[in-house]
Amino acid sequence: MTTLYTSELTDLQRLLDEQITANRKLQQEIEDHRRTELNLQQLNYRLSRHVQQSLLGVIEWTPELRVSAWNPAAEVIFGYSCSEAIGRTAAELIIPEDIVADIDVLWNRLFRQTGGDYIIQENRTGDGRRIICEWFNTTLSESDGAVTAVMSFVVDRTERIREEEALLVQRYLLEAEVAKRKDAQEKLALEQLKVGELNRSLEERFDAAITDMRRKDQIFIQQSRMAAIGEMIRNISHQWRQPLNNIGLIVQNLRISLKEEQTNFEEIDRNVATVMEIVSHMSATIDDLRNFFRQDTQKTCFIVNMAVKRVRDFVAADLESSNIRVDVTAEENVTVFGYRNEYCQVLFNILTNAREVLAERMIADPRVSIGIVCERDRSVVTIRDNGGGIAEEILPRIFDPYFTTKESGKGTGIGLYMAKVIIEQNMGGSLSVANREGGAEFRIEV
Repeated sequence: MTTLYTSELTDLQRLLDEQITANRKLQQEIEDHRRTELNLQQLNYRLSRHVQQSLLGVIEWTPELRVSAWNPAAEVIFGYSCSEAIGRTAAELIIPEDIVADIDVLWNRLFRQTGGDYIIQENRTGDGRRIICEWFNTTLSESDGAVTAVMSFVVDRTERIREEEALLVQRYLLEAEVAKRKDAQEKLALEQLKVGELNRSLEERFDAAITDMRRKDQIFIQQSRMAAIGEMIRNISHQWRQPLNNIGLIVQNLRISLKEEQTNFEEIDRNVATVMEIVSHMSATIDDLRNFFRQDTQKTCFIVNMAVKRVRDFVAADLESSNIRVDVTAEENVTVFGYRNEYCQVLFNILTNAREVLAERMIADPRVSIGIVCERDRSVVTIRDNGGGIAEEILPRIFDPYFTTKESGKGTGIGLYMAKVIIEQNMGGSLSVANREGGAEFRIEV
């Protein structure tokens, strides 16, 4: 009996222990479940807070494309409050009328595929504006695959896309400008090539023209020199006429004296000395002529007064034979740095022209006035005649090559042209002419 009682008591204790263990396990499970629910609540709260505070628009759609959730960011993007959006379709809220059919196609495709979908599309806002949004769409499904909702994350990319479009436009314009500039550069290079070829052609033509001008100048110089030599020989003939007459008289007197035996050696020596003096003077005249036309190779500093005197001596006999008086007014030691012989040739040409004009017009009291002064550190020589001057209509052409007012065959028309070339091109001065006080005045400034 006692044994039976003890056995039953043992079984009862075991059952009680098992019940206690089961209760404890159940209590632990309840505690775990409560803790899990608490974690889920906290997770839902955090997720809800994240959705509410997210900068992304978060929208939950029903399978019928009606709004079931609408966060503040979506309110900002589309301009509808949550209460205004809940229960309304996408077409009613944000889809422009002209693309509703396209959205239906996209929506059906989303339901048929697994995973999510990404699109960029145009939407409209509550105030009628059109914006461009970036969408990330994901279906929410039960364990059996039935879609219960669609979760969308949306970002307004209007400004960025507009900027990108503007950048694309700018890039297109820039590329067009680059292409335009490249084309312009190619055209410029072609034009430069043409200009280069033209320049080379012009340079060749210019060099040929310069060579031709130099050749012509040399011809002018030679012609001018030959004309001047002719004038110089004419002047020498005037200078030699009297000495030759004297030599002839001396020879005739000696012949008469020898016939009449009235001469002696002293008289012969005296006459020979006279003849030799005359011959020496004539020889010196030839030397002066040769030196006068010798071309200078280097510039030198010379006294203008001496150059004027040298030329006067050459033409003195010719001027005297035409009864032309020469008056000289000069400052002392006026100097020039240049080519002395060429400068003298200019003076010779001007004085020769003055003599010819005065003789041709038969002036009653022919005169030539020469002035020598220094003005502003430059020498100035003026040569003025009283031959009536130069006609105003031909005055601008007086220095042109081959221009002459003389009869055909009596003038070359190169003397004054070469005089201007010598003074202005070779010596860097100026030669001009004007009518003054009843005659022509040439002004040489160096």
